[in-house]
Order: sequence, then C-alpha cells, then structure tokens
Amino acid sequence: MSWHDLALPQQVLHLSASQTISQPSRRAGRIPHPWSGLARVMLNTALAPGRLAAAAAAFVLWGGWALLANWSAGPREALLAGLVQGCASAVITLLMAICATTLFNRIPGPTWLRIALPPALIVSVSFSGLWLVHSLNATPALWATIVPPSSLAFVYCLYLTFTLARETSQMPPEQPPHD
Repeated sequence: MSWHDLALPQQVLHLSASQTISQPSRRAGRIPHPWSGLARVMLNTALAPGRLAAAAAAFVLWGGWALLANWSAGPREALLAGLVQGCASAVITLLMAICATTLFNRIPGPTWLRIALPPALIVSVSFSGLWLVHSLNATPALWATIVPPSSLAFVYCLYLTFTLARETSQMPPEQPPHD
C-alpha cells in the first residue's frame, strides 16, 4: 500500500449552483509529491528497529530523570514532567541522527565546521523546544529537567559527526571515468 492508494477519488468542488471545478485525484495521474521520497526515506530511517529501541530507551531514561528531578513538587507534577520529557526525548532521538547526517553532508566548508555546526544547530533547536514545552507545562525544576539530556545530546551529536568525518576521510577519492 502506498500513499497514492490513500488518495481520494475524483473530487468536485461546488462554487455555486451553476459552477463546478473538477480536481483529478493524485492516483489517476500518479503525480508524486515533491517531498514524498524524502519523507519516506526519513520515516523509514527514523522507524528502523534499532532507532525505535533507542527512542524507547530515551523515553525511559530521560522521562525517569524528569520524574526524579521534579519529585519534590509532588507526584502529579513529576509524572507530567516525566511524560513530557520522555515523549520529547523519544522524538528527538528518532530525528537527531537523521538531522546530524543530513547537515554534515550538506554544510560546505572545512571539516571542523562540518563537525561542530550540526550538533550546535540540533541541540539549539531541541533545547529551545524542550524549554518551550516545559515552560508551557510549568515544569517546576525546568533547568534540572532539560540540561542533562541536552548535554548528552550534544555529546552524542559530536560523536556522530566525528564518526561521519572519519568515514568520509577514509573513503577513496572518486576516480575520473576512463574513456
């Protein structure tokens, strides 16, 4: 089953009693959506069995950490903070490796920049998102909840980009085609 199989059949929009505009279904002409290939690759990569296990581990580890960090505020607040942090950590874990690899491969410039910039960008965005979500949730121990997972995320992203740099430097240079 593909995304095209989920498309609705011929749709008709009624503008008035005398006018209609007909829209052909995407299935009829098999017009691919420009992001469909990229989205499919990202979804398949993010939902690979190893990544799902890592996301589950992140949910338990960082959700449990948030629960402990906020326990003094009461069990209800601690549980809510733990669920928020656990869900956010699972999603961030699913997306982090994809983003680090994509940014590393697309950033031009010297190797040190390609190593340092992806972790800085990814953790800045994820830290800001965590701060926003926990602020909206009124998490009592906000900083104690988000600083440890963000610090470890930065170290992990650095590890990923160092690994990518090492793999890239070990690849043989492309040979020009022989005529």
